[in-house]
Amino acid sequence: SPTDESVTGLHVMTPPLMDTIRQHLPYTIQEDNFWLKYSLAQDGASIISLLSNVRSSSHTILAIETTDGEVFGSFTSSPWRQMGSTYYGSCESFLWRMAKTRRTSCKTIVDRAELESDIEIFKWTGENRNIQMSNTKMLAVGGGEPDKVIEQRLLSGCTQRNNEKNEWADFGLALNSDLSSGSSGRCVTFGSTSGLSRNGNTFNVENVEMWTLTPMSDVQQAEKLELGRQFVFNTAVAATKMEPTQKSKIARSA
Repeated sequence: SPTDESVTGLHVMTPPLMDTIRQHLPYTIQEDNFWLKYSLAQDGASIISLLSNVRSSSHTILAIETTDGEVFGSFTSSPWRQMGSTYYGSCESFLWRMAKTRRTSCKTIVDRAELESDIEIFKWTGENRNIQMSNTKMLAVGGGEPDKVIEQRLLSGCTQRNNEKNEWADFGLALNSDLSSGSSGRCVTFGSTSGLSRNGNTFNVENVEMWTLTPMSDVQQAEKLELGRQFVFNTAVAATKMEPTQKSKIARSA
């Protein structure tokens, strides 16, 4: 499978961790193979490289290991794009973290497997649709105010917040442009009442990986299928942007 030569002790994602996360994925992809699309250790510390490597991948799992041995990340089901400060994404997404640090003492291989399998999941709450944000400066999952707070402010005639500190200012999970550090705070999008890191809102990165899922059994087949799906997606997007007159001309000529 695409994971055969990728999964080693040097990677953030391990087989026990994969198997546990798999249980929380959409049913249609639960049996798919994991495919490593980006690794900080292999592909260089650049958010541009990361976004380029996963541009054709619909479902992706972000996996981060910090210098303190903490492991956490996200699952998202919309292709990552450079979209400025605009949020996008699907409600299938979630945040996750290992319940204990990898530095936790384990006496046996079984203990280690149990440690890697013990994770917490933070699913979409419906409070807002601020799922994914990505540009040349950062990548983020979750954040912003609840929709009802914005609605209440607009109904009261306020178009902007006052000068008080915004309690919703944090992202659920964010990485900077060179992927060396990130932040994680209270996130209404996924119902996490504190950051994913237990050592404060910011963390330093040891390694970052981005995985996708594929039903194919080898990389060549997986790439062919992914590019085919991306072609269909781009065609559909282009069709929605066409002028009504253009659409009618096509309809008449069909």
